[in-house]
Amino acid sequence: MRNCLQLQVAFLALAIVCDGCKEIKEEHFRNLEVARTSHMTEKGWLQLQVAFLALAIVCDGCKEIKEEHFRNLEVARTSHMTEKGWVPAFLPQDTRNLSVLGDLDAGSVYGTYSSSDIAALRKHCANADDSLHIPGYGPDWFRNTLKEDDTAAALRRNGYDVFQCEGGFGIVALGARQFGYYWSVRR
Repeated sequence: MRNCLQLQVAFLALAIVCDGCKEIKEEHFRNLEVARTSHMTEKGWLQLQVAFLALAIVCDGCKEIKEEHFRNLEVARTSHMTEKGWVPAFLPQDTRNLSVLGDLDAGSVYGTYSSSDIAALRKHCANADDSLHIPGYGPDWFRNTLKEDDTAAALRRNGYDVFQCEGGFGIVALGARQFGYYWSVRR
């Protein structure tokens, strides 16, 4: 009975630490060491180890990150990516080569695309404030620039257009290269 209660308390503590299946490995091992030194019987200790291992495996696998690629905007719409909030519905009609990375646990989405129609964005977007901080994730061509320039003002000095748009999206576009990068962090 005492072992069962200890196991239940350990699961509750781990569930609190896990909190939505975030990274738990360090805390997992600290909890195991505390349990080992709390006068638990050998059988109870073995049960606790198995339970922690099973829960760690479950929690490690439940982070929901998805990456999708679409040849054009129409294909992304057919896959309901605009309805899910992974692709801005207002992207220009000539949008192609869409790549989307969504982290459902974090409530964030990042994407890249090609388009020659920056004017279409202006119907749904406004110029971002100069102080707007741009998230550090992005495609290689953008991430290299972002290492040095992470505000809208700095990116504009390098030829980028930076917008804040409908639906909580931010967009950085480089018209000369016909590249766009967008993001939305909802939490």
